[in-house]
Amino acid sequence: MNRKTTSMPWRLLGAGLLLASSCLAKADSLSDKLDGFMAEMEQSPYAPPSYSLAVASGDRLLYSRLHGNKVAGGDVPLDMDTRLYIASVSKSFMGLLAAKLDAEGVLSLDATLADEWPELGLPDPIDPATITMRMLLSHNFGFENDPLVIRTAYIGGTAIADFEEILEQHSVPIESGFSYDNLGYLIYAAVLERKTGRSWKDWLKNDIHRPLGLESASNIPSEIPVADIGLGNHFNPLSKTGWSVATAKQDDLMHPAGGHFISTHDAVRWLQANLNKAVFDPAVYNTAQTAYAERTPAKKYADMTCDGYGLGWQTCDYAGHRVFYHGGTYNGMMIFMVFLPDDNLVVSSINGARAYGWTFGWNALQQAVDYALGLEAADDNASRRLEGRVESQAGYAHFRMRIREDALRKATSLEAAALRSDLIGTYKSPAYGDATICDAGGRLTLRVGHFSAEVLASTEGRAYLLERAYGEPSKLDVSRGNADDALSFGWEGGTFNHVSGDGCLGGEDVSR
Repeated sequence: MNRKTTSMPWRLLGAGLLLASSCLAKADSLSDKLDGFMAEMEQSPYAPPSYSLAVASGDRLLYSRLHGNKVAGGDVPLDMDTRLYIASVSKSFMGLLAAKLDAEGVLSLDATLADEWPELGLPDPIDPATITMRMLLSHNFGFENDPLVIRTAYIGGTAIADFEEILEQHSVPIESGFSYDNLGYLIYAAVLERKTGRSWKDWLKNDIHRPLGLESASNIPSEIPVADIGLGNHFNPLSKTGWSVATAKQDDLMHPAGGHFISTHDAVRWLQANLNKAVFDPAVYNTAQTAYAERTPAKKYADMTCDGYGLGWQTCDYAGHRVFYHGGTYNGMMIFMVFLPDDNLVVSSINGARAYGWTFGWNALQQAVDYALGLEAADDNASRRLEGRVESQAGYAHFRMRIREDALRKATSLEAAALRSDLIGTYKSPAYGDATICDAGGRLTLRVGHFSAEVLASTEGRAYLLERAYGEPSKLDVSRGNADDALSFGWEGGTFNHVSGDGCLGGEDVSR
């Protein structure tokens, strides 16, 4: 079932907002063409069980299409007020907050880590005196820290007070230049809280969400009524429907680089605020929308090319039109948001699937832009995007199944069976804390905090994690000690040391 709204008056923030640009397609024409395209897209068995697509210009919502239910298999339809998780699009909120706080003299974008966190001792050759807040927020600061990123996004229980030790012990220098990661936003939020005594959530609520009228925006899932949340979905070829409902993100997994629930209604308001530079001084928006890091080579996203990164926005080109873009993905969700400042156009594409959500969501967003702008190539682009999509998606599904089957085949060997038995038990990791590998319902399952995934023992001292969201399994490098034959494995920049074969409790594989 689809629900749509077209050419509705849209109350937006700020004075003197532009009316719909005359170069944009009329709403009726846009609706007819885009409805036809989306109806074709939905015919694929790999189409997301739910999604929202919205297009707006000036003070009007030109188009919206909402498909599916809040929870797949349920009977409550998705609507414009359903709260949806938008993952890394959160960076655009933090970027605007940082630009605003810089203008207000609260925390300078040119302040260095050494200025604001003198106690922080990073491993050589990382020099905190050369790393500014601006560099952190534009992904251009020369080191990474997988344990902090994984803990905050997937494992939970990591307070900002814990960041210093993790940064000092597990940071690794990398080549200078742009390198997309959550890390810079995590560090900025820690600096902000240390300096002001207020959390990033409090700052966003009071200084961004409320002034812009984003009533549905929340960084605390437990405060949202369960009935208001729309859940994502995992592709699952073993399920009758081909999909399994993903779990909602919990409070301690919300972080400044990926920590927002918001309605489609307010997602459009957010994009329009950035396009029209509403409420706040336009200079604040200009700061956030200036590219400070160059992407070399430029990144291709289907038909769009992005060559720079500002504070939470990529700077891009689409068919000769200037675009600001950010996307995000997590646990059954795939999100794409853009605004085109020279064309007075915004598009929000929020998709309730991670696998296949990428192609579906991008095609929906690009086709919406094509039709809204009245591009001459719009119909040809629609045909190209629809042609062969099911065959391509089916091929990817079979590829995923072959990976699983190959891993299962290797797991039946005598060598793998012996390793499987040895892997069961409890573990401790300096980077991640306590973990277990247990036999849960006939499947070996790794559990670390909120994260869990199926483990398949293999040959040559290796094991693999089968994560439902990914095509490729991640590798566990297993090793043994000397005299005591102690077993350990490496994963995501951390080492897990076997402590005991006892006390292992099973658990459901929720994966990431």
